Amino acid sequence: MKRYRIGYTAGVFDLLHEGHINILKRAKEQCEKLIVAVTTDELCLARKNHKPVIPFEERCAAIEDTGLPNIVVAQKDMDKLRACLENDVDAVFVGSDWKDTEYWNDLEKKLMLYSIPIVYLARTPNCSSTALRNLVLKYDICFYRDMGGYSILQSKSKDFYIDIPDSIGVYPVVEIESRSFAFSPAKRIRVGNNVSIIGDEAFFGCEDLERIQLPSSLRKIGKAAFWGCSNLRCLDFPPGMMELPEYLAQNCNALTKVTIPESVTRIHQKCFDYDSPCVREHNGVLYINNWVIGAKIDKNEAVYVVDGCVGIADAAFLANTSLASIKLPSSIRYVGAFSFDGSGIWNKTKEGDVVYADNWAVGIREADFSPKAIMLKRNTIGIGDLAFACNRDLSFVNGLENVQFIGRSAFKGCPRLSQGMSLGGNK
Repeated sequence: MKRYRIGYTAGVFDLLHEGHINILKRAKEQCEKLIVAVTTDELCLARKNHKPVIPFEERCAAIEDTGLPNIVVAQKDMDKLRACLENDVDAVFVGSDWKDTEYWNDLEKKLMLYSIPIVYLARTPNCSSTALRNLVLKYDICFYRDMGGYSILQSKSKDFYIDIPDSIGVYPVVEIESRSFAFSPAKRIRVGNNVSIIGDEAFFGCEDLERIQLPSSLRKIGKAAFWGCSNLRCLDFPPGMMELPEYLAQNCNALTKVTIPESVTRIHQKCFDYDSPCVREHNGVLYINNWVIGAKIDKNEAVYVVDGCVGIADAAFLANTSLASIKLPSSIRYVGAFSFDGSGIWNKTKEGDVVYADNWAVGIREADFSPKAIMLKRNTIGIGDLAFACNRDLSFVNGLENVQFIGRSAFKGCPRLSQGMSLGGNK
């Protein structure tokens, strides 16, 4: 049996840190039921002349998520005696740094009249909400309970080197929201090691940015995240990323090196500028790493994609009427949406027939009807993204047994197809 039946502790608990957690743990070890009173924003403003960084509701949620309190209540005033009597409290817990202060000496005398002791718990060294508050003065942040961490809403920093923290207190920094660092004067930025999401236009217009270090935790980047970073020289995307969005690195005129991990399965259209230094041209085809992103073909040509290439970006050959034919290597795994729509090979296909880019089915030539059946060629290796999407009358596809790769949403919006068919992602 524990020493006390009902324990009580109170605090602002702003930017929850290890010191807060240790106080709660040590209190819970000594009582059967722990009540934690969280100071309201209004009380904090009245007593300290500033509101907490984290709003009241979010601070309560963070305390609840520790699993240590039995009850979380609002501390609306400093009348702890009344709070203890109303909740039938047996002991009050507080950090040892408050011992022998005027307020707590006075409260101790009042509580002793009701046989309620104050238990002073050892303070965790090098843990301070004030220190953390000084750290986050450079940012507007928000705590997202469902994500289990903080998001940076807006950077206020004017520094030339920005080190985005891995965590703030006990919770990680997990997201950088849209336009949060737009037009920053920084030359170098390190993104914290727990960030998994970077929002749209997050670093838009950072003309002085030369280098950015992306973490291994990163899984999603929003569109135009680096638009206009005209001095950015290198982008190393970490393994685990699946897509590179549209307009990602447009107007990045100094970009000489891009690393695309094997995990990437889609590159959206206009992700990179065709004349960027990181783009190489071979026989009219434009490449970044082992991906085709576009072409510069000005006459009726047969195109050969180089061996080792794994994917073709969305709309890579869109409306390229000079594309007479194309040869794809066996290394190709991904063919993006609208890659060949309106191209020479598309236009020469009979209306209503399947359009082929070498041995990949990439769509159906426009017709006035939705086909009920599709007959794939025997040597069909793959089906491109969105290739047969929105054919509402399509109920049968012949030749799928030989297909090795089926692109994302290849049959999306085809409700008549058998529910048992395997149609999503690469086979």
